[in-house]
Amino acid sequence: MPIEFRCPQCSKLLRTPDDAAGRKARCPECGHVSAIPQPGAAPSGPAADAFPGINTSGASGAGAGAAPGAGQGGSFGPQPAGPAPSGQALEPHPIDLNDIFQTGWAVFKNTLVPALVGMLVVMVASMVGVFAAVLGATAVAAVLGEVLGFLFGMFLFIGVALFMAWLHAGQLLYFLKLVRQGNAELGDLFTGGPYLISLLITGLIVGLAVSFGMLLLIVPGIFLAIVFSQALLVVVDRNVGPGEALKVSWDITEGSRLMLFVLWLLIAVATSILNALTAGLATLITAPFLMVLQPIVYLRLTGQEIPHYE
Repeated sequence: MPIEFRCPQCSKLLRTPDDAAGRKARCPECGHVSAIPQPGAAPSGPAADAFPGINTSGASGAGAGAAPGAGQGGSFGPQPAGPAPSGQALEPHPIDLNDIFQTGWAVFKNTLVPALVGMLVVMVASMVGVFAAVLGATAVAAVLGEVLGFLFGMFLFIGVALFMAWLHAGQLLYFLKLVRQGNAELGDLFTGGPYLISLLITGLIVGLAVSFGMLLLIVPGIFLAIVFSQALLVVVDRNVGPGEALKVSWDITEGSRLMLFVLWLLIAVATSILNALTAGLATLITAPFLMVLQPIVYLRLTGQEIPHYE
């Protein structure tokens, strides 16, 4: 018989298969992660809602809310990876480099194809946008003169910047969902619209702050890059404005800033060596791996759950 129990956070009545006892799952109503009780230990009701999109068959760890180490592998359904509940404060959690790399590699091995496809789709879309803008500006300049061509080119430049920011928001959502659930749809790459303005403003503030810091003997720039490194993911995960995103990023990196510096330094050195040895071909592996690693770091810093892989 199915296991019926209420979410301890919002009291929504839920139902899972009877073989899911002891695993963890995320409530589709409030996002709270809780353990599924043993059969007969939970309150039942006549009308319970199943966890949509969570496949609890097979190994534990299935579903967006599976905890690290909760089982062996896991299969994943189509549960949407919406923003984390913005009403819940994100507490900083120190990261461990060994855990980050082990988790990153395990997730990457299991999501290699969608990670690579997602990266290539964004890359091609970006190239098409830039090419269309250059071609349009050149055509206008040839027909209407250099002055109008220049003005039209500036207009297209703004359009391309907005287009790239929209793509970047979708890319963050896509890889965040991929890490949380083990799968994502290509359509997720084009769902960044609601976050566009906040993402643009946040990115602009971070860029200006880091650039100014770099002028002050580099070290302040590196520090600001680290403390604000999670701001864009905060925007798309919690659907908050720039001020809140910057504050949250500052808070959650506390206690892990040195580890973050070492992490990105190791990555920069390793990717540079691999790309040099392979004439750039290693980018096909290192680029999607880094796109997977970025949300893993964010989820670890905020104590959110990541499915377990062997």
